[in-house]
Amino acid sequence: MTSSRNKLYGWLLFFSAIGYLWVFYNLLFTHADSGATLCLFKTITHLPCPSCGVTRTICSLIHPEESISKIVNPLGILVAAMMLIFPLWILIDLLINKKSFYNQYINIERFLQKPPVAISSILLITFVWIWNIVKGL
Repeated sequence: MTSSRNKLYGWLLFFSAIGYLWVFYNLLFTHADSGATLCLFKTITHLPCPSCGVTRTICSLIHPEESISKIVNPLGILVAAMMLIFPLWILIDLLINKKSFYNQYINIERFLQKPPVAISSILLITFVWIWNIVKGL
């Protein structure tokens, strides 16, 4: 189980680092409304995916002078919270040789597999996707 935990922690820390680099790149070198995208789905279909606008939302949360009304995708708030909490929790687990994050991950995975929760989650993501399409992201 330690191998599975370490593999999960490694991947999550790797993707967290990529996420931080992407957000800082966008904060420093691009304009939020430039229209530049790395979204393969949007590039091919010209339709926004459910996560379109997450980077802009995180960037607007970082800049306190910008209005919260600039929040483009509500999933960005969730992603921002995960980007803050997950790496710290994982590093603490590694430092004190615990597996509290791993155990919670397994519990949440089981919870999300329950049909009512899975269906609700799919409907929520579908609603966000429709909202992104209607807004014309």
